[in-house]
Amino acid sequence: MAWTNDKKDWDYKKPFHRINSPSWDPDRPPVDGKGYARGCHAESDGPTDTVYGTIIKGIARAIPGWVSVEAADREQELEGILERSFQTWTDVPVYQWHRYYDWNFHIIPARGYDYVRGKGNREPPEAILGAKDRRMTTESMECEWDCGAFGPSSIETKNRRSPGAMFNNNQWIWPMTGQYCWTAGRWIYDCGHASSPDKSIGLMRSEIHPVKAMATAQWEGVKFAENGNLHVPGIRFLFFASRNGGYWPFDTINDRDYEFIVDLPKNEGAASGWRIGHTPEFPLNTAVLRAPHVLHSVQFLNVGEGTQGTVQPVWEPIPPAAPDKLPEQVKVKIPLTQLPKETTYYGVIINFGWFDPDQSQARRVKHCRIRFDHLHKADINHDVGAEEWLVKFAVNGRWYSRYFGDVHNDTDYPLNVTVPEFFLADTDGICISSHGAEMDQMDDVFQEEIDDRKLRLHGQIVDWKRDVVAGTADPEHNAANRRRLWDMVYEFAGLLPGGDSLLHWLGIEDGRANNPLGMIDPMPEGHPDHRADNPLAVKTLDMVSVPATLVAYYAQETGESAELIERRTRVDYVLHFEFSVIPQLV
Repeated sequence: MAWTNDKKDWDYKKPFHRINSPSWDPDRPPVDGKGYARGCHAESDGPTDTVYGTIIKGIARAIPGWVSVEAADREQELEGILERSFQTWTDVPVYQWHRYYDWNFHIIPARGYDYVRGKGNREPPEAILGAKDRRMTTESMECEWDCGAFGPSSIETKNRRSPGAMFNNNQWIWPMTGQYCWTAGRWIYDCGHASSPDKSIGLMRSEIHPVKAMATAQWEGVKFAENGNLHVPGIRFLFFASRNGGYWPFDTINDRDYEFIVDLPKNEGAASGWRIGHTPEFPLNTAVLRAPHVLHSVQFLNVGEGTQGTVQPVWEPIPPAAPDKLPEQVKVKIPLTQLPKETTYYGVIINFGWFDPDQSQARRVKHCRIRFDHLHKADINHDVGAEEWLVKFAVNGRWYSRYFGDVHNDTDYPLNVTVPEFFLADTDGICISSHGAEMDQMDDVFQEEIDDRKLRLHGQIVDWKRDVVAGTADPEHNAANRRRLWDMVYEFAGLLPGGDSLLHWLGIEDGRANNPLGMIDPMPEGHPDHRADNPLAVKTLDMVSVPATLVAYYAQETGESAELIERRTRVDYVLHFEFSVIPQLV
């Protein structure tokens, strides 16, 4: 199989590939995972404190929280299949650390990027697994992007911010589990999840955090005026970049261009040529009559905040191996260097499909509708008494959210979301995802006014790069820097009055942290967890308003790893929806 830094074979499961990447290196060994050597702190670094005890020591791990894998701190790229794609349930709610919760892309690295997932990622946390339990992430590496940084948070209900720009917004096709994904951003070690507190042996997980740019592609029917506004099998390529990553803002997004190969829908048609000219001496003077050719359209994504970039992407078909065949791929260039330096973000969806003069392609497409009706909470207690739930759910890249403030066992909760119609080819499927969080005092902090969430040091607002990074540099050999570090720790403790202020504010102990809800994800054919109803293959379907359900099992965090175990003997909730799939043309 061809898979290099400048080519790929056509692949339905891997429909695009970043080419000419400076990060691609199939021969480089995995990075060593030695985050302590790069500046992470262990609990043993913390001061002895008889009042706050181990809590103070635990906070030391979050200052700085993340350190660069390489001293050069260069932009790092990664691509591969998404083992998981979800918004996390837990994050440090201090504003300099997180604007809002991160979106987590768990990517199984493709060839050429395996080194990015370091040795610290290859030691899974200890867990007791039952016969039907499973780890929800195995070979993947986490890439995190602060949803409150790259898009505004609107008000969903009173005093409740929505979880991000991709929710309740039909212009997005935000990635789902099982899709192919590429990211670029800051390559870091996560100081909060060491394999051991012993600094001589402890390893940290490597991550891309924050993400600066992301790309994905989705097979879906697309509409073109040239085809009489009928939908034909297509592919939708999404690219999104932003300077805003949360704790680590990027100087610019116009410092480089990005090139990709994108696969086209299979089309067995051929170029129909005939000779033209006054005499037979013109054998190569040909024209094409109503033959299939590539169509495209461009949609720019607007997050509604900051300076938008709208430079047109550049693309060209890749010539097929045989001259009488149609091309199978196009080369796409995202020319960000043409943007002004001050551009905040750039988002685009490029739709590709075929000119379809005989409607043979349109007849392969089916009209899909889906309505999310309600969810039924089972009998698992995430908290004492009534619970608060923020649920996120999606179909084929369209994400929605619902907040419920008084949740009880064995009860239905309405979703009432009718998704705008979409179209799928006979090779595609309806893909459903769902996840969420049971919200506790950690989330109460996220809902506070921004100014109240900002950490201050000696009365001055802390700047992450200026104070957290520079102020904690080389604490072993610089008494002033070490004093500054522990001043920050105690500033955490003093944000609210009272002896319990640290626990109450951060919500990290004693039942105050948020809890994950169960996950529903589409598992592609060939995956050990594949099931026939998710994805729901549309090829043989012709039905209207069919009710359906999917079960989310109890998900439990392993220690403090932010890794989840799915307990398949316990039902968390059941998602109820109905769908319709009918041919576009009879």
